[in-house]
Amino acid sequence: MPTALLLRTTRSHLYPGSIVTLDHDAPRTAKPHAVVIEFADGSGAAATLVRIDANALELAVDAYVTHKRHPVAARRWLLEPSGTTHTAWRVARKLPVA
Repeated sequence: MPTALLLRTTRSHLYPGSIVTLDHDAPRTAKPHAVVIEFADGSGAAATLVRIDANALELAVDAYVTHKRHPVAARRWLLEPSGTTHTAWRVARKLPVA
């Protein structure tokens, strides 16, 4: 069973302009990867990360509840590199839910 990747963010939710970080380089294949997102408030969510091209990832986040019990609906995000290491990614925009 593959191990889920860990993403971290400095906020309790994602929005355009926010940054997510990985412990390692982002996956280089278009195969979907299981992800766990750790939000700054201690909440978490399951997600799927897919490489779209050399400079873009798609992050599909399942619905979750913040630490203050605010429900957040499932969403999909387009991520672009935030720097040269490919461990920090900026949320570029929200994508339509599939």
